[in-house]
Amino acid sequence: MSATLVVSATLIILSAQLQAGHQFQKLRRQMEGKGMLSLALHLLGYRTRP
Repeated sequence: MSATLVVSATLIILSAQLQAGHQFQKLRRQMEGKGMLSLALHLLGYRTRP
């Protein structure tokens, strides 16, 4: 495995983790603002929308 491949793979993983963390922060803020039931409904509606 070449060094550039390792570096690019590491960068991809890091950016994915950062994005996931950002999503988690948004979810947590919504949870605090709306409550669990409306959050669950929001997520279900978001998932089923095309």
